Formats: sequence, C-alpha cells, structure tokens
Amino acid sequence: MTKETKASDDIAHDMEILAMWERGEHTCHMFNACCAVCVYVMWNQGEHTCHMFDTCCAVCEKDQERGEQEEEVQRFLITKRF
Repeated sequence: MTKETKASDDIAHDMEILAMWERGEHTCHMFNACCAVCVYVMWNQGEHTCHMFDTCCAVCEKDQERGEQEEEVQRFLITKRF
C-alpha cells in the first residue's frame, strides 16, 4: 500500500469527512482530488469514473445490466417468432 493509498483510506474513514459527504458537501478543495460527492454527481449524470479508479464504476454496471436485459429481450423475441 502506498502512502497515497493509505492517506485516501484514512480520509474515507474520517467521521468528519463522511458527515460532510452525507450532507452533500464537496471535500475536493481540501485534498486537491475528486471527492465522493463529485463521483456521485458524475454517476448521476451518466459519466464514467472507471478511469479514475482503474475499475468498473456504477455507470459501467448499469450499462452491463441494460445490455443483459436487452439481450434477454432479443432472445425472447427470437424464440417466440411465429
């Protein structure tokens, strides 16, 4: 674990920071980085944040679910053709 990772973990468990995020207050100005509120706003606007965290984000997961639902509908339509 790098010092930067440890610091971000400490921030995410700080009760004052968590309370600020719950109130919708941005903390990015305090740490010069996107905060949880920024990420939440981005997700609600349909923006991907996977490039920031090198992992799938909530938008990716929604896209995957939507794709799976569309595939299921297509399979249903194909099997029910007359």
